[in-house]
Amino acid sequence: MLKEFMRSAKKICGLFIAAILLTVTALTTFAPAQSIPIFDLSEEIEYNYEINISFTRESNFESSSEQFSENQNARMEGSLTLFETVSVVENFEDEYARIACRFDSLSGRIESVSDGTPSAIEIFSERDHVLIYRNDSLISEYTPQGGSNRAAYDFYERLLFLGEDIIMLVYPNGEIINITENKNLWNLSRDLLGMPGGGFLEIVFPEGQSQWEGALEISRLGDFDLQKSPEPLIIEYNLGSNLNNLEFEGDLFLRQFNSEATVSELDDKLTLILDNYQIKKSGSASFSPSAGTLEKMDYSISRIGNVTLKGRDSEDYSIRMRIDAQSKVVYTLIK
Repeated sequence: MLKEFMRSAKKICGLFIAAILLTVTALTTFAPAQSIPIFDLSEEIEYNYEINISFTRESNFESSSEQFSENQNARMEGSLTLFETVSVVENFEDEYARIACRFDSLSGRIESVSDGTPSAIEIFSERDHVLIYRNDSLISEYTPQGGSNRAAYDFYERLLFLGEDIIMLVYPNGEIINITENKNLWNLSRDLLGMPGGGFLEIVFPEGQSQWEGALEISRLGDFDLQKSPEPLIIEYNLGSNLNNLEFEGDLFLRQFNSEATVSELDDKLTLILDNYQIKKSGSASFSPSAGTLEKMDYSISRIGNVTLKGRDSEDYSIRMRIDAQSKVVYTLIK
């Protein structure tokens, strides 16, 4: 169990892209003579977006047990590009509508250096198909018909939402209700993109307010499901006087927080401890002056702090990590 935990923990360290946080307001439109945006619920409206994510992550981690100890330094950087389609599939007399969010494809490049050893891969994925290249050579592929190739399958498990419609209900004020049948897909996309909070379309515009706050609950960090959540990340929103620009920022500092945590690949329960851990998010969004459609969103997220994992099987073991993760997200309307 310990060896499996250490193997999974190293993979978790390598793929810990929890610094990425996405906020989406794809269907927002302004109503005449109103001080706030409302959602356009007209049927058959479709928007296409390109999402570019760049990130860096540096970590020093020490793993130890009664039998051995190990120290490693790692740096990871890369970029991911996703294409998303958002469409209104049904309208119920302008009271609410059913919308479909679908991520059509993902491509990216990830470079890493672990204890002085460099490595780089390129990944391409569409629905049920993952390709991984190194130096222009295919090194791993996964398709349901082709069987399991471990490296590609690890990514496939995280990208099951690609090509699938994530159905939700949306109300004119922006409130979103996730449909139960799509909850797992939504959670998978949320894991890759970060913590969008209570709904896939994040921002709800309070009536008559140009400044307001929103609370983002944190129930998951990377691959770790938390039994209890820390205090929420409070985001402050400021809508410009011309209603075409929105700025937002938030800052959460956790001097010390601990919770029981689980990882999907492991049966063992863990204790996760955050020490002097800081999360920051800031950015802006711009809307078209005529219709109010979201045209671009640009923001940054950072996570800096100490993480300790403790577990118990036949023996005690622990992993201590110092993490400095930065990411930048640009969300652009392409048609």
